[in-house]
Amino acid sequence: MKNVLPPCFFLLTIAYVLSCVAAADEPVNLAPKAQAWASSQYSGSYAAQYAIDEKISVGSDIGQAWACLGDTSGDKAEFTLTWPQPVEVAEIVYWGRTGSLVSEMWKDYELYLDDDSQPAAKGTFKMVRRPQRIVIARQKVQKICLKFLNSHGAINAGSAEIAVYRSRPSQDQLDELAGEELTMQIASIRLERARAAEVAATIPGKVVFLTGTRPWNHLDHQQPWSGNYARVANHTHRCYIEKDTPGPANAGHQLLVIDPADPLGQPEVLVDADEGWIGCAMSASYDGETLYFCMAPQDDPFFHIYSIPTSGGEPRQLTAGPFHDCDPDILPGGRIVFCSTRFGSREEYHSHRVSTIYTMTGGGKEIRPLTYHVVNDREPKVTARGDIVFVRQDNFFMNAKIATQIFHVDPNGRGQFMLLGQDRSGSEYNRYTMHDIYP
Repeated sequence: MKNVLPPCFFLLTIAYVLSCVAAADEPVNLAPKAQAWASSQYSGSYAAQYAIDEKISVGSDIGQAWACLGDTSGDKAEFTLTWPQPVEVAEIVYWGRTGSLVSEMWKDYELYLDDDSQPAAKGTFKMVRRPQRIVIARQKVQKICLKFLNSHGAINAGSAEIAVYRSRPSQDQLDELAGEELTMQIASIRLERARAAEVAATIPGKVVFLTGTRPWNHLDHQQPWSGNYARVANHTHRCYIEKDTPGPANAGHQLLVIDPADPLGQPEVLVDADEGWIGCAMSASYDGETLYFCMAPQDDPFFHIYSIPTSGGEPRQLTAGPFHDCDPDILPGGRIVFCSTRFGSREEYHSHRVSTIYTMTGGGKEIRPLTYHVVNDREPKVTARGDIVFVRQDNFFMNAKIATQIFHVDPNGRGQFMLLGQDRSGSEYNRYTMHDIYP
């Protein structure tokens, strides 16, 4: 009589084999087992080996990161990892050297395997405090070489950590490698972006809103200030020129669309600026088919006017140049009114860029100034009558006073006068009657 194994035996055998396969494919950082070499290093305390020690600093990174010697590197470097025996590689993960400045990291790169003359991958690292992946087809290699072609601007660029995996690590695994302090710092930034939302515009049957709204943060996106790059204040003021940043009152990172009739519906992403910024003021065309907004892409320090179909698609850039264009609104004839620092002047006392009111066609042509002012004209809004009201800032140094006023202008540039302000006689503001006086 033959012995018959019970069915459960086969099930247990299959489960054991599958668990062995899964264990063999578990993501393990292979970099610490390799020999690290770099074409440039700042000092012995910033040697190549510190980029594979599985330690990522959020502050001082002496003895915990690799940095090149910027004075002699020419803003480029090579970093190689060599193993005693070939290993299977499918993904390389790069952490920039961001313990002090977020710009102390590499930008454009090429990845070479073994002695290949052609790169297996190439791309651009973003200027962010988080891991960035390079994915390749899994293959056995004994050496990888990262050629860093340029940096994000800091003189001694480098890497806090470079990890190598044979299979894709989860975000939790990367967070574990980063450590609790850095993970909490990244999570705090993400939460700050996500918790704020601001309604931007309405389109037929939908609401468009901006998420992650907050004043610009110098850690993520620097803005030009008096011709130089400098830190931007944590809060944006709208009445004191010496504290105002030359752009929109507030900014975020994503434009989302939601159906207000479906409270359980998930918002759809219309525009994602990633590490760039989207201004809070925007406007939909009268037919509801086009949305106009301003955006400063990640690698551009200036805001420009964009348009995008409300049904989705790629944003179209309408303005360009080394100045801020923001706060677009739509005039009845189809032209766009917006504010811009393209006037070319600077405020007389603090030398900040001044902004004035302009109009252009819906396609970004025929740009014409409506106002000329030596301080700031901002935030134009088209009224129900088709004319324009805007915020004007004035300096009165003889009285040590800065005034913020509401001004009026016709779409042809005529009819400029103050509607509401400190020095306007007889302009009493009453929120119950003001709409009757000026709708």
